[in-house]
Amino acid sequence: MPDPSLNEIMQMLTRIETTLETVAQNAADHETRLRTLEGRSGARWDALMLSVLTAVIVGAVGYFLGTQ
Repeated sequence: MPDPSLNEIMQMLTRIETTLETVAQNAADHETRLRTLEGRSGARWDALMLSVLTAVIVGAVGYFLGTQ
């Protein structure tokens, strides 16, 4: 097999560089999307905990007002 010329090597390196840039951009996009999805789950959990806490406090206040 003949050795590739310097020009062919440069063309290969250019294609590799382009591919790596594309992969890096896709990875950054996936990171952003993943962070967004993780944030949604946390926000829902916070809203659920706030609702439960509010219900417990309202129930406790109603109980103490009803016993007096």
